[in-house]
Amino acid sequence: MNRNGGPEAPHPNGTTPIDAAERGIDMAWSVLESQPAQEEDSEENNPQPTAVAGRIGEGLNGVPRRKSATGGTMARVAAGRRVSAHARRARRSGKAARSGGRRARSAAKASTQAARQAIRMVARTAMAAGITAAASATVGVPILLGAVAVLMIVSLLLWFIPTVAAGDGGGCEAGVIEVPDEAKPWVSEAARSSGLGADFIAALMEQESGFRPDAYADDSNGGTWGLLQMNRSVWRGVHPDGADQTPPEGITDPMVHAHYGGMYLKNRLEGVKQLKAAHPDMPFAKLDDLTALVIAHNAGEGNLMKYPDIPSITKRYLDNVRPAIDMGGGCSATAGRTIGKLAPPLAMQPGTLNVDVAATGTPVGRITTYATGQCTWWAAARRLQIGKPVDGYMGDGWMWASSARKLGYPTGGDIQLGDVASFTKGYLGASTDYGHVAIVEEIKDNGSIVISESGGGIPYAWLRTLTKEQANNPNITYIH
Repeated sequence: MNRNGGPEAPHPNGTTPIDAAERGIDMAWSVLESQPAQEEDSEENNPQPTAVAGRIGEGLNGVPRRKSATGGTMARVAAGRRVSAHARRARRSGKAARSGGRRARSAAKASTQAARQAIRMVARTAMAAGITAAASATVGVPILLGAVAVLMIVSLLLWFIPTVAAGDGGGCEAGVIEVPDEAKPWVSEAARSSGLGADFIAALMEQESGFRPDAYADDSNGGTWGLLQMNRSVWRGVHPDGADQTPPEGITDPMVHAHYGGMYLKNRLEGVKQLKAAHPDMPFAKLDDLTALVIAHNAGEGNLMKYPDIPSITKRYLDNVRPAIDMGGGCSATAGRTIGKLAPPLAMQPGTLNVDVAATGTPVGRITTYATGQCTWWAAARRLQIGKPVDGYMGDGWMWASSARKLGYPTGGDIQLGDVASFTKGYLGASTDYGHVAIVEEIKDNGSIVISESGGGIPYAWLRTLTKEQANNPNITYIH
């Protein structure tokens, strides 16, 4: 009805402005529905904003709704043992460009949902608040249609912009490997804790267990469990609690396995990088880091150093995960040198450099493989408290450096908060028989560090400051 209570004036072609707006909205919806089905990156298959706006304009002028010429959802691309022809074409025609296209189309799914919500909001607002009031004026009809058209075009722009800019969430979701829905959170968690790309993580999980958290394989080392098929020794290196159980505690819990499995991969990658740096003239040192990591993971660092003479089963494994290696990427950046204090902070006894162990909450009671009051006892407890547990059988303090390398923990490089400082025998008061270990609690802007330590069988800990020169002496190895 118009403002005088009479019937609403019809549009010249027999429709009301509301009818025309509804047809325009339907047309916009049809356009958006068709977008996820675009599978190629050519200009012919990706409509430009002007073309889309034209189709919406036709709807607003009363053109009947057309059905989308294409339908369905984007075909997911499989890698690992099921590499699709699309993935092979991508590598031949330029991995970087195709990878960007995949990420853009993936982001378009989420952007389309946002655009649909915007269209609903525009439709409801325009119809409820503006159309009825403006329709009675002769000049109001074209103005109304123009305004709705502008709003529709803005909504479409909201769709196109995120499609290009949103990306893939920093590599924490797989875009090439086909991952079962229930396994996606596991892949994302391992990607976050390792800093590696989700496609790389997914390829390893698919190869190792077929994404089955209860997978088990018997072998000469006592068996392997879970998504990444980790053995007891490797699991103990990142999750010492309950490692002597069968199966080791947490290893078949998919989220626990994903988190600590990611930590294992991160540690092993650092070890591989250091091995390459230590032997720059050997053939394996010329491999990219992820290829070297896969070989070490599957066959051990000893076989990695024999490259290209590696076991045939490792060659097949490498071929199966190669598409994910070629994808590259990562979920998070690796931190550089840190300045600040370790969290959670230590509670100190008033007026002293002694740590109030009970008030700090350090789980010293859970450390059973190192003697109470020894430096190794405190270091293991503090690392457990900060979420970086160490193996329960690292040996004496001076042995921790070599044990860490054997277990795949990263060592060397910049000093980090929470590092274990492994002292050689006799350095800066370390035992001439057993060496020493301590924890880096603070890194100051002048390069000096504060460490927490214990020893002598006394069940408490204290702080000591090392100068920049002392801290960077080669007699200390830092375990990250």
